[in-house]
Amino acid sequence: MAGIFHFVTTLSVQDFAQAVSVALPHARRRHSEGEVLLLDSPTLALRRGGWLLIATSTTGETSLSLRHLKRQTSLTAPAPARLPEAVHDIIAVPLRQRLEGQIGDSRLLVVHRWRERGLRYECLNDDDKVECTLIAHQYHAIAPGSQASPVVIELIAKRGYESETSALARALEKRLAWRALEGDGFELLEDLHLAAVTASGVGASPPRQTAAAIAVASVLLDHHATMCATVVPGAAPEAQQLHELRVAMRHSRSLLRAYRGLLGRDLERHFQGEFRWLSAGTRRLRDIDVLHAALLAPAPDYVALDKRERKRLANCLKRERARDAARLQRVLAGARYARLRRVWPLALAAVIAATTPDAPPIGEAAAAAIRKAFARLRRDAAAVAADYSPTALHELRKQCKRLRYLVEPCASLYPRERIAAVQSALKQLQTLLGKSCDRHAQLALFKGHLWRRTKGQPALRAALKSARRALREHLAVSDVDTLLRALDEFDNRRHQAALDALFGMPEL
Repeated sequence: MAGIFHFVTTLSVQDFAQAVSVALPHARRRHSEGEVLLLDSPTLALRRGGWLLIATSTTGETSLSLRHLKRQTSLTAPAPARLPEAVHDIIAVPLRQRLEGQIGDSRLLVVHRWRERGLRYECLNDDDKVECTLIAHQYHAIAPGSQASPVVIELIAKRGYESETSALARALEKRLAWRALEGDGFELLEDLHLAAVTASGVGASPPRQTAAAIAVASVLLDHHATMCATVVPGAAPEAQQLHELRVAMRHSRSLLRAYRGLLGRDLERHFQGEFRWLSAGTRRLRDIDVLHAALLAPAPDYVALDKRERKRLANCLKRERARDAARLQRVLAGARYARLRRVWPLALAAVIAATTPDAPPIGEAAAAAIRKAFARLRRDAAAVAADYSPTALHELRKQCKRLRYLVEPCASLYPRERIAAVQSALKQLQTLLGKSCDRHAQLALFKGHLWRRTKGQPALRAALKSARRALREHLAVSDVDTLLRALDEFDNRRHQAALDALFGMPEL
């Protein structure tokens, strides 16, 4: 199927029309004006596959069309004025069947909505036959304070006239003040839409009456921006960049988990899977970074280790980091991460756009989410106290993080001094848990990955055995007792009572 040539110009619609009239004096022109909506499933399954389901309303007529990015329309059909709420609501059988094959009988929502105004030209050859169509539209998002887009242009070849249209595109590029787009025109509109949503976000400290879905989606957009900023295309992340990437992912996963009822369970299920995949790709590299820093310091765990053995291990870890960093770099350069990076913020923007004025406020939703997370924290702490194990310890540490990540963006909703004391106590407990969990992760490296990677290297394996013995000394009963005393102290200092009082409060 023939493609589409995409261009953009900074000229106004009127000025561009005058320029086209000079360049194409024999083209037939007509004005067009209406509304354009982009529909998709809650997880943007069509967009992830590169497909666009477009509803167009002009002069009282509504149509649905399906096309691939940078391709011409595959199917188009008339549609009733009321938009379909699910795939099965689409009357046109060929279009419905195509969508069912791609996304099943999914619910449909409006991802973007624009008003469009522009021109349509039919470009004729010497035989007065239409070779291609030039469409120039300016789009205006239907939202308060939104700005009009630049004029977006499509040059669409008629079947059989692809080479002639390509030649015309090259000729017009020299005569019209436009520039070619590498991507699709709708991708430019997506970028403008995301920029507007981000600029109007409520930030990390939403007012109590802000709609919960908008507040949470805005915070998630902030974390997405952090993730994008820490990953430089074409380069593996350094240790600090990797840490910032993982922290932003953990924040995102905690918010998704706690507010899945607001954001949508389908959305939560899909993107949790994507973040688990990305997190798994960074985990071992993070463990190597922590171990490498502990050996170089050296940390108390390794201070008694022979200096030559520490150097051997440090050099080994440097090589392993380069190997794992290259593997992660390939992941970050792949199509799956590119889709996640592109579609995740679009899904959040769709949540913001779909939120109604009567949606529950963040004060009410945050209190419920934090109370639930705190109840889980207490259960996990009791499990560690009753039966200490690395698995139970890891779960407790994760729950501490989840609770902190829920409190942090909503801290302004609670009394400042009291919430600060609680956050400090959670941070201290998490730090202590982190030291113990890191030791277990390092022990697993010594026994597993590093042991396999040093096969046939007796000096390195001897160093691994020495490091493993040194580390085990810090995983003795006395270390476990220290952690259990810290849990008792957390309770005895009435931090749990303070948390109960704060997060059990009725909405202020």
